[in-house]
Amino acid sequence: MRKLPNIIITGTPGTGKSAHSERLVELMPKMTYVSINKYIKDYSLEDGFDEERQSTMVDEDKVSH
Repeated sequence: MRKLPNIIITGTPGTGKSAHSERLVELMPKMTYVSINKYIKDYSLEDGFDEERQSTMVDEDKVSH
């Protein structure tokens, strides 16, 4: 039975989301950190790259299936 909460950290690129997430895992070792960008790449869920936002776009159809 799962007892730990899901914590989702969002924000603009370059604001420290990954650093904060990694620090949380250091402080609470039973938690795990999942990089959404790595997950998207590992499961081929990309739908291009947004140059203006410097961010990978997600293929929502692939995610929902």
